[in-house]
Amino acid sequence: MKGQLRLRVSAEDNGRSFLSGAHCAFPVKIMRPFYLDAAGTAFVYAVDAAGGLLGGDAIDYEIRVDDGARLYFTNASTAKAHPMPRDSAVVRTKLSVGEKAGLEYFPEASMLFRETTMTAVTRIEAAESSVFACWDIVASGRKHSGEQFQFRKFENELAIRIGGRLVLWETYRLEGDTLRGGTPGILDEYTHWGSLYVYGQGDPSLLLESARDGMEAARREGVFGGCSLHPSGVLIVKALGNTCEDIKSCFHAAWARLRPILLQEELPDVRK
Repeated sequence: MKGQLRLRVSAEDNGRSFLSGAHCAFPVKIMRPFYLDAAGTAFVYAVDAAGGLLGGDAIDYEIRVDDGARLYFTNASTAKAHPMPRDSAVVRTKLSVGEKAGLEYFPEASMLFRETTMTAVTRIEAAESSVFACWDIVASGRKHSGEQFQFRKFENELAIRIGGRLVLWETYRLEGDTLRGGTPGILDEYTHWGSLYVYGQGDPSLLLESARDGMEAARREGVFGGCSLHPSGVLIVKALGNTCEDIKSCFHAAWARLRPILLQEELPDVRK
């Protein structure tokens, strides 16, 4: 299965954003955009019609936000990677953010079933005057099925370019056999992990303080996390937890404090 989504968002003269181009190939579909804020941000849901990934599958996302436009992108449910006795699956994501544009890219977690081998590759290209927030969350397996850390291998690669210059590159590989039972120094007792990346023009100390303040409530609920400001201006939040909702609440709380600063709009209630 070779799924694909190509999405382009542009801005009207009144500032309202709209889909100026869209192409979907099974199993990826998108819903009609809706609007929740005064800035005219286009809120778009993606839907996986196949119900998950199997060995040999490849999904490609290419999302472009033109100058002055705004997009909030998410999907409807957890991305499931089903057992793969042979072969592997890959998800490739390319995000482009234009001048004075805004992108909020918040997919649901990836769930790694037993005997899964999966690779996630993300490329972000942003203008210096843009704003973007992007997270990824991974679950080690279905907790109630007793298959945590029974995946074979998960690889993740991220590259961020701002103004055409590579400013951040991260990669890691986890093998389920080395993590079963919790390994000190890697994930300890936690079963879920994730990262949030935020970029925008603003007072660095204010952005860092706001993100940390937003995370405090989530930390008290059992999330272990922290944030730092990269020299490029990218704010990075890392978190460990034991449910997808734990990680999401941490990232959501941080972004709820940062969005009014960077996009001059409160974060609306986005229902699932």
